[in-house]
Amino acid sequence: MHATIFSNQQGERFVFRQLHQQDTVELAHFFAGLSDATRSRYAPHPMTAAYAHTLCSDEKLISTRYVICTAKHNKIIGYLILDNYSAESYPEDAARYQNYQLTLSANSKVFAPCITDDYQSKNIASAVMPALIQQAQLLGTDQIILMGGTQKTNVQAVRFYQKAGFLELGQFTTLDKNQQPLDNLDMALTLAVRD
Repeated sequence: MHATIFSNQQGERFVFRQLHQQDTVELAHFFAGLSDATRSRYAPHPMTAAYAHTLCSDEKLISTRYVICTAKHNKIIGYLILDNYSAESYPEDAARYQNYQLTLSANSKVFAPCITDDYQSKNIASAVMPALIQQAQLLGTDQIILMGGTQKTNVQAVRFYQKAGFLELGQFTTLDKNQQPLDNLDMALTLAVRD
């Protein structure tokens, strides 16, 4: 994948690219700098220095991970997962999507983005979505679904997904870390596959 350079409304430049093996230290700093509030909305895996090392040393994991960095200092400010879907890897998602009568295939992807607190609400993720969608299309992706859905109370994320073209398919309830009910939304984006 070629790196994509883009700017925000303030003129700050960013780079969207695939995660590299050399990113271990920066990714560990990124994980450590996330607030508890952000962590409560995004938890597909441990966000620790040890897991940053695991990610950056595994070629298979690197192939499905992307980062957004500041162009000036190469500081990671965003981390995105675009993982291959399979019913075996994502059994809970598979069961819910079967109920929606949406057929997911080996060409479907599971998506989970996270932006550091300092850069949230600055249209960073929205600016990178065209490049991410283009990358997904080049990989032959026909559908992108949200990994574990998104929390219904996360209005900012729901709007972001809607703006990117994701459609709401249904709701489901999980338990938060305090064993309280948490309402979530499943959303999906259908893509035209490019040759």
